[in-house]
Amino acid sequence: MSMALMEYGRCFFHYTKWKTASEHIIPSGKLRLSPYSQMRDPLEAMAPMLGAGVSYAPGDQEAAERMGRAHYEAEEEIGRLRSCTKVLSLTVDAEWAATVPEPDRRFGMGWARARMWEQYAENHTGVCLVFAKDAFKAAVLLQLQARSPTARAGTVKYANTGLAGSRASTILLSPDEPGSQQARRHMEKHATEFLFMKLSDWESEHEYRFVEPSETVEYSCVEFGDTLVGFMAGHNFAEDLEAEALALARHHNIEARQILWAVNGPMEGKFKSG
Repeated sequence: MSMALMEYGRCFFHYTKWKTASEHIIPSGKLRLSPYSQMRDPLEAMAPMLGAGVSYAPGDQEAAERMGRAHYEAEEEIGRLRSCTKVLSLTVDAEWAATVPEPDRRFGMGWARARMWEQYAENHTGVCLVFAKDAFKAAVLLQLQARSPTARAGTVKYANTGLAGSRASTILLSPDEPGSQQARRHMEKHATEFLFMKLSDWESEHEYRFVEPSETVEYSCVEFGDTLVGFMAGHNFAEDLEAEALALARHHNIEARQILWAVNGPMEGKFKSG
């Protein structure tokens, strides 16, 4: 495949350390999904709290007690379900970049996120892996849905108050059904809010997620096959690793480039030695 696929809207991007990419991801042909309990965002790693809308006859103490148990069970179940759910986070080109003149489009490309280079790719010394978007999505969803039929993928939505500001933060309960069953229906109904919503602080990541429901807190993996187009190295990538990086790219028939911060913005360039 060619890095020409790095045209707008054609790729997924994944920032990571060079050691992780070169010793694990590229040689194995696999990416790891992590449980929500291991997310960097504390609001996603913790169990969500739910308000409860209730309905029972005034003075019915027995119903009130059943409702209390149902509310407790519902919170426990949603917390368990989300903490066990696995997620693979990638980034995509910014939507706004499709509407600007081509010379300015580079600022919205998925490989040109200075903050993500700093945070996820070892302060600009790591790499950004580039995947052919349509082929990757088809291959990964096929694997995930074979393991879990309700696995899904989609863009992350951002909100100033996150889950707290949505209807999903309140569950309408009946005292006549176990809270765990009601929680499963509620989470499925509001899957976007529970699984694809983050605070606006994270909006610059333009995240796209693959989500796999699960009953365990262990990691899982997917194979990406021949959908890896290549990788972009950070501008501080060690010069003494360039030969190794180029050899790895040749061995796996992918391309290796390096991001350059020049002409007042990000640019796609070649290694100094390549």
